[in-house]
Amino acid sequence: MRRPSRTLAIVVASIGLWMLDCTQLVLAQTVNRHKDSLPHIVLIKLSPPTYPSIARQALIEDDVVLKIVIHPNGSIGSVSTISGHRLLVASAVDSAKQSQFKCLGCGVSDVDQTFTYSFHVSRKSNPDPNCCSNNRPATAEVSQSDNKISITSGPACYCH
Repeated sequence: MRRPSRTLAIVVASIGLWMLDCTQLVLAQTVNRHKDSLPHIVLIKLSPPTYPSIARQALIEDDVVLKIVIHPNGSIGSVSTISGHRLLVASAVDSAKQSQFKCLGCGVSDVDQTFTYSFHVSRKSNPDPNCCSNNRPATAEVSQSDNKISITSGPACYCH
């Protein structure tokens, strides 16, 4: 009986590895296609939340996590609080209720998804020493990435 040559063994092993790579690629594409077809909510227009002045003055920072239920037509079914500081919750809920969403791949069923509103107070000193005289509330910078909304407010203005 003749033994296969070393070259033949390498060729057979290479073909086996190539077939394994192809199988993994097909499985990965199937998983990604399935993931993309799962119903999910997209925030299409954010109603900017306000940083409550009492929370800003008390330097309260926290993440407010909301569960938002969206109907297939994109309208809001409900907004409920999962967690977050009580002084920040109302601002996040109001923002969510006034924002616009789109439900992708929803079919005829409602879809729920969590969104996180992350409130932070800037520790920089106030650039306007006369901030109390201009009667303007401190502005907050708002940014959004996927399901996370970040709200960063300037420091509170303290008047004597």
